[in-house]
This record gives sequence, structure tokens and C-alpha cells, in this order.
Amino acid sequence: MSNTFYPDGQGNQVDWNTNIISNKALLNGLGFNAADVTSITNDCAMEIFLLTWVGQAADSTYAALHGYAKGISNSPIGTPAMALPTLLTWPATMPTPVAPGIGARRSAWVATAKKSTGYHADGNGRTLRLEPVAAPFVPADYVAELKKLTAVGHELVQVQVGKGGGQVTMLHLMMRVKGTADFRQVAVFTSRTYVDHTPLAVPGVPEEREYQLVALKNDAPIGHPSPILSVMVG
Repeated sequence: MSNTFYPDGQGNQVDWNTNIISNKALLNGLGFNAADVTSITNDCAMEIFLLTWVGQAADSTYAALHGYAKGISNSPIGTPAMALPTLLTWPATMPTPVAPGIGARRSAWVATAKKSTGYHADGNGRTLRLEPVAAPFVPADYVAELKKLTAVGHELVQVQVGKGGGQVTMLHLMMRVKGTADFRQVAVFTSRTYVDHTPLAVPGVPEEREYQLVALKNDAPIGHPSPILSVMVG
């Protein structure tokens, strides 16, 4: 388990920043004025955007272009024509721009909050999640930690996971092509990093995949499957 206030893993970090925005009213009692609160929540909103849309856009664009280039160069004669990849455009609604240094500002304002006379570690500190994570491992409550997906080559997806501080002994990786109904198991592994070599459903045609992780302890599934993450594969 982490001994710092800021969690590991993309999904957990999105949740942390979302929680700060949801509980921003508590910041008023910790020495922050309206401008400070706006700055903090703008940083949180931008971090959520960077963790979700920007990261997915980067992976998707790389996978689409790489898959197209490989398909055109290496496909056998007779392979159906491949359409040019559709490149992503910036969304119509964007977070308020912020200056570089979100991480440094986050550390600074959390340190300031903890020095405030209005700060209570077991009260607003826990609600804002500014205290170190030191909860005991409870198998029934554990949520499998699918941390990151990265397209690392043609039909290759690198999967990064957590193992509950060493309590998880095996992992089942589930996958489906986005838009299809059912997940299927594509791997069983024990390491914190795994590379999925599952072939494309249609050779030479990039696809968006959704992955989910199931954790096991002593060969028995525990807790809850991970949140679903997606990645473009070419």
C-alpha cells in the first residue's frame, strides 16, 4: 500500500482529483481563499484530462498510425484496402488552461493545508484524501488494479498492474473489442507487467480494445474486477 497521499495508478489518480473537486468547499476552512480554491480545482480538472483523454489520444494515434504503416508494408497480396487512420482532434470542451507544475503545486498546497489550524487528519484530511493510504488488505473489498495500457507495437499491448501490496498471487486478463458484448480471458500471469500478443480480429485493421483485470489469491478470485480501460491496437 502507498505511504503517500497521492495514489498510484491512472484510475485511482482520476478518482483522487475528482474527489478534491467534489469536496472543494472544505478547502475554504484550511486557509485558502477563492482564488486559491479555483487554482487547485483547475489543476485537478486538467490532471483528469491529461490522465484520460490526452493519454488515450496519444496511445490511440500511435497505434492507428503504426498499424496502418505495418499493414500497408507487410500485409500479403490480396489483403483488402485499408482506410487512412482518422486522426483525433481536440475536444470542443477543454479544461481551463493551467501553467506547468501541477505536481509541485499539489504537494505545496497539501503541505499548506496540513499546517492549517482547521486541519484534522481523521476529519477533513480523510475526506479530502490528504492522509497516507495505510488500510489493511481486505480480499472481499479489493478492486483489481489495472493501472495502464500501452500499445507498444503491431498487435502488442503492454499491461501494467498492481498486486495489492503483494497480496495478489495471480491475475486473469480479460479483453473484448469495443462494441462486442462479452469479455474473454486472454492471459493468466503473476508479474506486474505483461504484454498481450492477441492478434487483431481482422488482420491489418486497427481496433479499439477494452481490458479488465480479475485478481486471485491462492487460486481463488477475490474482490471486484478492475475498472475497464481501453486502448487502440494496430
